[in-house]
Amino acid sequence: MDEILDAALSPVLRDLAGADPTVRVRLRDEEWSGDPGRPAAMLRGPGGTGAGVAVFRDDPPGLRVADAAEQVQEWAVKELAAVGASNWPVCPAHPGTHPLRAGLRAGQAWWECPHTGDGVAVVGELGDRR
Repeated sequence: MDEILDAALSPVLRDLAGADPTVRVRLRDEEWSGDPGRPAAMLRGPGGTGAGVAVFRDDPPGLRVADAAEQVQEWAVKELAAVGASNWPVCPAHPGTHPLRAGLRAGQAWWECPHTGDGVAVVGELGDRR
């Protein structure tokens, strides 16, 4: 896998690993973007569902992680809906209302509450807060 994409996805997948254990992602090194400036791969779920994920090589590292987090989150919410949960990552201040969103703070990707804008955890460190 492209090292730029791997570095962007690793912290996001670390956070996802702490979600519902029935949802297991398989990351497949499938280049689908056709753009050497945008490394890509496929996320595959247990039911065969898939989604592409790609980042822009020239973006700063924090932005690449935030971008990857948004894409993985979109896929994960659909996967989790199949097992009765569609709120990932859960906002600790509003658990039944909305998931956190990926944002950028001082060049670093963070999970934030979309309602208050408060930072909850650096992407990749969400499990450390449990």
